[in-house]
Amino acid sequence: MGNKAAVINEDPEPKLLGRGFLWKINVPNSTSVGYAAINEDGWLTMTEDGALADRFNLEATEDGHAKYVTLNTGKWVNYYLSYNKNGYIGVWRSWEQAAYWDLAMEDDGYKLQAQLGDLKGKNASLEHDTNYLILGVGDSQPNFAIELDGEEPVELVVREQ
Repeated sequence: MGNKAAVINEDPEPKLLGRGFLWKINVPNSTSVGYAAINEDGWLTMTEDGALADRFNLEATEDGHAKYVTLNTGKWVNYYLSYNKNGYIGVWRSWEQAAYWDLAMEDDGYKLQAQLGDLKGKNASLEHDTNYLILGVGDSQPNFAIELDGEEPVELVVREQ
């Protein structure tokens, strides 16, 4: 990817909590349903075709509080989910540029939320014209659900509101 991540991590390397899960995406007030996928340029998008969906791993720091996401499939396998200074979510090779993530429960469902850097606390939003997922400035904030395929359930720590 051409742009550098807006976040720099200095914590110890993460440990694996769960692997191979799909993110199902539901857009509120819409019939749009899809899955998270990383496009050819390394950016997080929504696809309606489940066959194009990527699988993800959930990792955490030793204390279990900070959560990372890595790719489990495709061209970007083992790359880390992060975002650039404009809020576009994508993947980076280096762990030091990984962002922390949370699935925060809000009134209408779970939101993918940045937990580090300038956009900490911002939810992933969907740009309808591009299907890119970006932090805080899109057209609508989709709900995220995790679907597992043959793996142990992943326990997520959900922040109290």
